[in-house]
Amino acid sequence: TEVMREKEQAHDYRYFPDPDLPKLFISEIPEFQPDVIKKELPELPWEKRARYKTVFGMKDEDAEMFVADENFRNFFERVVKILGDNPDSVKLAINYTTSDIAGLVKKFSEKGILISAENFAEMILMIKNGELSSRSAKDILAMIWDGENDTPKNIALNKGMIQKNDPEALEKMIRELIVSNPNVVADFKSGKQAALQFFIGQIMKLTKGSVNPQIAQESVKKVLSE
Repeated sequence: TEVMREKEQAHDYRYFPDPDLPKLFISEIPEFQPDVIKKELPELPWEKRARYKTVFGMKDEDAEMFVADENFRNFFERVVKILGDNPDSVKLAINYTTSDIAGLVKKFSEKGILISAENFAEMILMIKNGELSSRSAKDILAMIWDGENDTPKNIALNKGMIQKNDPEALEKMIRELIVSNPNVVADFKSGKQAALQFFIGQIMKLTKGSVNPQIAQESVKKVLSE
């Protein structure tokens, strides 16, 4: 193979200016000035990624999910706008979006996100305020994906999912369990932590999960330590 000739300049390719096309200097058009264009640009992916990690403390993989998927990103932005400047609520929203909602969307890919940003934000606030357990929140999301057309609060009220945190009623229940299970009490006194979980499990069973698990644990420890 031999090189017959080289093409390096415009005239080698027989390029020439078209006499009917005037020269166009883009940089001289006001609308195309760099500072004007920069102001009109939307938030770019790397800027959005950095904001999510800096402002919301997102993990890299979570930030990437929102940056890459427009539906999740728009949903999350609407939820954050409703929740306002509340880091704990936003963190909860991130966790439930990237795990539970993402799982439901993946399982029912043809349906998309079936809960509105308003209803999702309501559910997040209920969890944060101790009105709804994590288990109940997952159940409510599943119900909505199955066609339940109501707000999380109404669903929780109708299904008896609102957590009841009456200290007196809870203490009475714990004392009755202690009387009925002396062997388990002895196990707890000897340092077996499984005994504590037994009582918490019994409370959750008797109340059908309507008691905040953390409050139940603290109450059991308090009574058993007397």
